[in-house]
Amino acid sequence: MNPESTVQPPLIVHVIYSLGAGGLENGLVNIINRIPEKQYRHAIICLTESGSFEDRIRNPATRIFSLHATPGHSFRLYWKLWKIMRQLKPSIVHTRNLSALEAQIPAFFLMKRVKTVHGVHGRDVFDLEGKSRKYNLLRKVIRPLVGRYITVSLDLKNWLVNTVGVNQKAVIQIYNGVDQSLFKPGTGSLPDKTKLDFLPQEPVVIGTVGRLAAVKDHATLIRAFNIVLEILPSGKQHMRLLITGDGPLRTQLEALINELGIGEYVWMTGDRNDIADILRLLDVFVLPSLGEG
Repeated sequence: MNPESTVQPPLIVHVIYSLGAGGLENGLVNIINRIPEKQYRHAIICLTESGSFEDRIRNPATRIFSLHATPGHSFRLYWKLWKIMRQLKPSIVHTRNLSALEAQIPAFFLMKRVKTVHGVHGRDVFDLEGKSRKYNLLRKVIRPLVGRYITVSLDLKNWLVNTVGVNQKAVIQIYNGVDQSLFKPGTGSLPDKTKLDFLPQEPVVIGTVGRLAAVKDHATLIRAFNIVLEILPSGKQHMRLLITGDGPLRTQLEALINELGIGEYVWMTGDRNDIADILRLLDVFVLPSLGEG
């Protein structure tokens, strides 16, 4: 037997808040699915619950742990993280965003020193400009434990360097990738399960894709669409609003749509697996987010 055949690839432990639907989570799934299995192994620690994106991971060897953490990190959570990491013996621990940053602490105290990476995909929903003294103090305290930072924008890189005090050489900026073979203009067929009564003749479809959370600000988009219909009543014959995604504000947004009386012109699709087809259906894409774009 070749001794090299028994050597396992390095293990990356990804620590994330959850695997619910979202852009950060989608990026993690794509990384795991696209890195050759012979190069790296993967495990995911979800601080709260796993979520719907677990089903998108194609590698059955990827282990997923859910810690069911409650708001606010306790010593018990650190103990759980340390025990799992000690069991897994990772080569790399990769945390993502502020909610998982403190997982760098138990990683630091592993018997075997590991490479540590922290991904910054945004600041925080309650601190969009990254000015919170409390949050920035936490970032500065943990800063010496992080070997490398990865940001998805130049703005975030500059903020880490200038506000958090991270050494510029420790920060790598990598834009989120897009599969151009999948996400491209075209006509094609309608997405599956398209509402039969949603599209009129010669439709003009305005839409967005994103988690139904406060930072995405779907409410402003809904109100703006309603204003357009009020100013241009004839638009009701052709204009439609499509909102793809799910999240904690769904019930509230549906109530707003009903309150404005525009339910027949709005389609809230929920989570979808055919986002590329959904985007091809749009004439106008709108990003109402408070912290992106």
